[in-house]
Amino acid sequence: MKYTDKLRAMCRPAAAVIAASLLFAACDNDEETEKPGPGPDPEPETELSFACDVTDITASSARVIVSPTDGYTGYYYFDVMEKTEFETQYADNLQVLADRFEAMVQETADRYIEAGQVSSIEELMESAIASQGIADYEYQTLNPLTDYCVWACGVDLQGKVTSDISVIKEFTTLDVEHSGMTFDIAYDPDTYQLTLTPSGDENYVWGLLSAEDYQQYYNNSAEECIKDLVDTYVEGGVLEANLHTGTVSASMILQATVGENVVVAAGYEDGITTSVAEYRFEFAGNPSATITEDVETTLGAMTSAFYSNWGETPEGSGLDQATVMLSDYESMKQLYIDV
Repeated sequence: MKYTDKLRAMCRPAAAVIAASLLFAACDNDEETEKPGPGPDPEPETELSFACDVTDITASSARVIVSPTDGYTGYYYFDVMEKTEFETQYADNLQVLADRFEAMVQETADRYIEAGQVSSIEELMESAIASQGIADYEYQTLNPLTDYCVWACGVDLQGKVTSDISVIKEFTTLDVEHSGMTFDIAYDPDTYQLTLTPSGDENYVWGLLSAEDYQQYYNNSAEECIKDLVDTYVEGGVLEANLHTGTVSASMILQATVGENVVVAAGYEDGITTSVAEYRFEFAGNPSATITEDVETTLGAMTSAFYSNWGETPEGSGLDQATVMLSDYESMKQLYIDV
């Protein structure tokens, strides 16, 4: 897991806020007393110590519980990173890690402020990033049988690192129970149907993307592609809804990209449990269509149009009529020309 994953996920519960009040001494005489000016900024802590416990370790998750020691009551941040990544990229220059953390906080704050979700970087830090007192976080996208380290440091509400960064715990994830389940994947260009048939009854995940994206983003690695797919499902809270068993059949109309497409599939149970299957097929394009009605309704920038008469409708495809959402009428005409 990259150290920015938790920050991007924005899943940490809001830190407990310690209320403070300013006490003003009343003066009995009528003469105005001179108020002292602001004192110097407190010196940042150069070194903090933390207690850390890692529990509920599985092949893909672990619960990390952290609390400062030695009476420290300020804000701090902690995260998990693969041990090899920490040792090769940051161990000899922790300032690089501090700089990257601060840059990521600022980038996240700018995005959330622009979206109107927070009003300031201070609000973001206090509600979603910084911790105080005892804090815990469950990591859910770890790799099986991998060494990890927990690192921590003091921070302020402006998103700045205020202490040295230190490794406070190491742990190793469990291995998954592997199986020999395989996949029979086939595409029928006459019916536009993609069919995945596993050899067993285990849970599995699958994904579809263009061959161009497969090369650009994953360098044709089925393992990297399926791992990213699972991570996306987990972080979006939709993994369970995307676990399948048994045969799956899906229409590629309005899903596949014209040209070569790639399908990846693998068993999943707390981690990838099978070899990752890769299947490629050529998609000639969506079937010809006739526009039967002009735009019916306009909702914001989205326009709804009806397409019917798909030429020779594939038997069993249920495509006698389909509703397609388009950005504007010009796009609708362009899509009609393309198909």
